[in-house]
Amino acid sequence: MNTQTRDMLREVARFVGGPVWRRLRPRIEAIAARQAEQATRQLAEELRRLREDLERGLSSLHASLDDLRRRTDDLDGRSGWTENEVRRMGPHLAAVDERVAMLERPAARSSGDTAEQTESRSVLEEVRAEHARIRARLTAIARFEERLARLEEAAARETAAQRG
Repeated sequence: MNTQTRDMLREVARFVGGPVWRRLRPRIEAIAARQAEQATRQLAEELRRLREDLERGLSSLHASLDDLRRRTDDLDGRSGWTENEVRRMGPHLAAVDERVAMLERPAARSSGDTAEQTESRSVLEEVRAEHARIRARLTAIARFEERLARLEEAAARETAAQRG
């Protein structure tokens, strides 16, 4: 088929189909406009739902962040207090350890009377008792710090789980 024949057939189709196309075109455009309007409404509704989900997520995230800040501030105060107590007790413990070490060293037998020996024994018992009390306090502090570390780790896991 040559180009001339093709061009003639196109002209005939335009001439014959013109009146039909003029009647159908407004209907097709109306259907297309309704479909576009419906798709726009659906997209707007989906966008609204996504925005609400995002706002809820952000609200939850802000609440979690505020809670985390509050907990961190609380833990900061507690750890500062614990650090101060350990620092304060260090010199006392060193002094008591030194006193105990001096008392535990074998003493030269003196020709002192039994009253001096009795007094020395009572002082030694007092020092040993104080040493036991200090060890108990340090054990309590170590347990407290261990518990604090576990709580911090649990808070970190909780925060990570909320993020994930």
